[in-house]
Amino acid sequence: LPDVGDIFRPVVTVVLNANLSIVHRYIIRGGPNLVCEVLSDRTAKRDVTDKSRRYLNNGVSEYWLINPPQRAASHFAKLEVRYRTAEDEWEVVRGDALESRVLPGFVLQAQELQL
Repeated sequence: LPDVGDIFRPVVTVVLNANLSIVHRYIIRGGPNLVCEVLSDRTAKRDVTDKSRRYLNNGVSEYWLINPPQRAASHFAKLEVRYRTAEDEWEVVRGDALESRVLPGFVLQAQELQL
């Protein structure tokens, strides 16, 4: 992501083969296809607000937030908009089983989350 003084280091970063040109030796220059963060008391507010906005504005297709103590997860998927008249928005999905749009067949079962 463009540097604005901080570097994001998600717990999981997925870049598909079709997007490998953004991967350089020590850095990813551009939006990965999927990123995942694990919430903590210290970072939760930033993960939900600042990071989700930055990820969206920089081309990340999916953003997963995992909350192990609550055995919960949120899945933010970029909306496909034919005619963009406003800023893109996330579609937020919460539930017991979340399915990735980027990784076909990958489903996260909330009850499988561990502390």
